[in-house]
Amino acid sequence: MVLTLPVPCAFRHYSKQFVPLSWTDKLFVTPQRYRQIIRQTNYLSLFLELLGMIEERLRTLVRHIGAARLAEMTAIKNRRRWQTVATDLKVKARVEDLEEVLRVFPEYELWILKGEVDDQKGQISPSD
Repeated sequence: MVLTLPVPCAFRHYSKQFVPLSWTDKLFVTPQRYRQIIRQTNYLSLFLELLGMIEERLRTLVRHIGAARLAEMTAIKNRRRWQTVATDLKVKARVEDLEEVLRVFPEYELWILKGEVDDQKGQISPSD
């Protein structure tokens, strides 16, 4: 059995009914494939949202610690790189930036990754 269902990302919401943007936005998919598309879309959007939150917390921490201090203490000796991470939203923070900050300041790991603090385990946030 094949159903004609609208593409999940091509929805407009009208009074609790999903209406496709046009007839070209319909695909012929099985119900199983449709559920798979929905699951992948939700996970991908959740993953991207979490990455954005982690990146913003990293930027906050870099501003709190300071670019000059990070250049002295980490393997990334370029102060301008740290300044870019802190202030330039057009430039993405790299995995290497995150690794270096967590290597030197492990007490911020839980806060950067999850946004949580645990004083008993020594996990703090910049505002502490």
